[in-house]
Amino acid sequence: MGSSAGRTDRRWRERTRPGVLRTSDICHWCGHPGANAVDHHPIPLSFDRTLANDPDNLKPIHGIEGCPYCPLRRGKRRVCNGEKGNKPFAVPPAQGSRPW
Repeated sequence: MGSSAGRTDRRWRERTRPGVLRTSDICHWCGHPGANAVDHHPIPLSFDRTLANDPDNLKPIHGIEGCPYCPLRRGKRRVCNGEKGNKPFAVPPAQGSRPW
């Protein structure tokens, strides 16, 4: 497979993903530390592989382990990457209390 292999090729696992997480571990979705996965933001991988894998479009996010800081939802941790899904230019939910 060539460079279009995406997140399964050796370069992704050994260089790209750790490089993004080394830069920051702040989740771009919820704003808490401890991100352990990499998200293709704002362009999902399914729309354009070359742009999605550009380091400028890769952001840290909480993966399947979930965010240890967000409140539990139905007894489970918030999984930011699953919540965001495959939406292009998705906007994170507003933080804090709503304005009265």
